[in-house]
Amino acid sequence: MSDTIDAIKESNLRLATAVEKFPALLNDVLDIQRESVGQDKRITQLEHCIEAQAKQWLDQTKVNRRVEQTTFRMNLVWSAIAALSVAVISALVRAYMNGSFS
Repeated sequence: MSDTIDAIKESNLRLATAVEKFPALLNDVLDIQRESVGQDKRITQLEHCIEAQAKQWLDQTKVNRRVEQTTFRMNLVWSAIAALSVAVISALVRAYMNGSFS
């Protein structure tokens, strides 16, 4: 009987210790949960930043592609103008040399 009483006392002592520690443990759990929520918010903010940066990069890529296409077209135009100018000047020189302007 004495062993049973001692076991009950020990069990009550452990229960009392656990009850005393419970508020502190609960506060620790709540702190961890608050920290986790804060980290989730930071992760969400980072995700939004990454998405915005990716969109900006995509937009810049589109602009760069348009600039490259426009530059290529302008180079073709200038090449055509240069070729036409050479042809006109050559024709004028040939006509002058043949005496067409006399």
